[in-house]
Amino acid sequence: GGARQYANKWGTFRWSGDDFSTRDLYYGIAPLTRFFRGPARVLRAQSSDARIRVSAVRHEPAGTLSIALLNRLPRAARVRVKVAGLSPMILRRYLHDPKAVAQHPFGDLPPHDGEVEVRDGCLEDLIPAQSLVVYTSAFTTECPARVRGVTVKGEGRGRARISWRANREKDLCYYRVFRFFTRGKQAGVGGQIGSTVATHFDDDAAGGTPAAYRVVAVNQSGNVGE
Repeated sequence: GGARQYANKWGTFRWSGDDFSTRDLYYGIAPLTRFFRGPARVLRAQSSDARIRVSAVRHEPAGTLSIALLNRLPRAARVRVKVAGLSPMILRRYLHDPKAVAQHPFGDLPPHDGEVEVRDGCLEDLIPAQSLVVYTSAFTTECPARVRGVTVKGEGRGRARISWRANREKDLCYYRVFRFFTRGKQAGVGGQIGSTVATHFDDDAAGGTPAAYRVVAVNQSGNVGE
């Protein structure tokens, strides 16, 4: 639960360097880990440009679809992808651009950067140079419920343990923990201090300064609760 001990969610890991930051490559691995896992059936897919690699799976038993495109070209390219049995639908788009990685201090996967509509059995999009793009229909627009039962217990030397009741959503992914100072020169200052799949988190950096804490849940679709 502590800021340095927790390492994994969405397929990202905080293992790089003295500051426990996340290596850039994990932000490319994360959407593949999330959306290209079984049980699933591999689908026949064809790209309009052979230099842009494509793969597609249909998740079972949900019947949702995920498509990955890898542009190995040194320039952006517009591609048209045809997938067997593809029907009209909306896909969320997750972009991993090695030249502009959306690093997060706690390894949280960036949100989707847009949506693409499938028409006439094809997906068409502009793929940035040397990038990976994952599209998926495996998402919901619903957000997790508010996290309840948040309590704070001092454990000496300015350390606090924040605990809460577990959310009951089946698609719960993890929790984000926020701290806001309530007194002194730092009153009103705050922000996210960690992410965890546990139902507690140890804050070692408050230094004994009075603070309030907020915990929000994130689901498998990346939607954030209140």
